[in-house]
Amino acid sequence: MKYKVAAPFVELYSGVLALSKEQARDRIHNLKKVKSGYEIVKSVQFKRGEEFGYDAELTPQLAEVFGIPFEKEKNKKAAVVQTSAQTETLPGNPENIPLDAENGAVAE
Repeated sequence: MKYKVAAPFVELYSGVLALSKEQARDRIHNLKKVKSGYEIVKSVQFKRGEEFGYDAELTPQLAEVFGIPFEKEKNKKAAVVQTSAQTETLPGNPENIPLDAENGAVAE
């Protein structure tokens, strides 16, 4: 995906970049040419306003640097997963009412 740096600079440590000839020439000592672009071997920096393609995981910090909203798609379902500790029941609880895992009281 193509990004534009919104922060004063960004330093990248891994991933594959799609760069212009000029961008690659200035950073070639830190890159390795691969089929899909340039793999980062040593950290590289880009200044505010520079545009480049970047194929790696977008973290919340990078999203901020690029000035785009961060969407955490992978863990949207994780918020609704219920664990056994949240539904623990004790003997003598025939209604199977969920209990608070810490003190055994009825969960509210």
